Amino acid sequence: MSIFYYDERLSAYESHFLWEQALGYLEKRYAERKENKILNTLVGFSWLYFIEGPIISKKFENDQNGSALNTWRKYIDLGAAESPEDPFFCFIAGYTLSLHGFHISESYEKKGHSLMEACLRFTNDPWLQQLAENILLNEHAKQYHPLQNGQQICGQFFDGRSLLDQYFNEVFL
Repeated sequence: MSIFYYDERLSAYESHFLWEQALGYLEKRYAERKENKILNTLVGFSWLYFIEGPIISKKFENDQNGSALNTWRKYIDLGAAESPEDPFFCFIAGYTLSLHGFHISESYEKKGHSLMEACLRFTNDPWLQQLAENILLNEHAKQYHPLQNGQQICGQFFDGRSLLDQYFNEVFL
């Protein structure tokens, strides 16, 4: 069970570095279905496209970054209002905000830690719990603590098809 929604259309957008089209497509899907998996994907993909998109595509236009940043903030706010107890939303929102929430505002960066703690409170999935605990453990650690069972956890949550899945596999394996 991957945490993120992904299909052939998104694959085509990503392979051509069409970040805005990918996010537009996901927004349309979310408006039609209102599924948490798509909401979580919007949070994660918009963050990744904002932070890593220019590096991956080697295109550094500001317009692209602005729309991804706005989408990231929009769906963080929407998820906080509509899915505050969804552990997967808390995980992806907490992770992205902990790393780069300062791009939105200092208050968003501070929300990252509390969202990761909420992930722990609301989950009964032992793999997600272990993942969230590892992130909190490493948040201010002077030495990196590797994720135990990383292969199984990544296999469970990050199937490797999307750029975001690949990112998490690189981080945790």
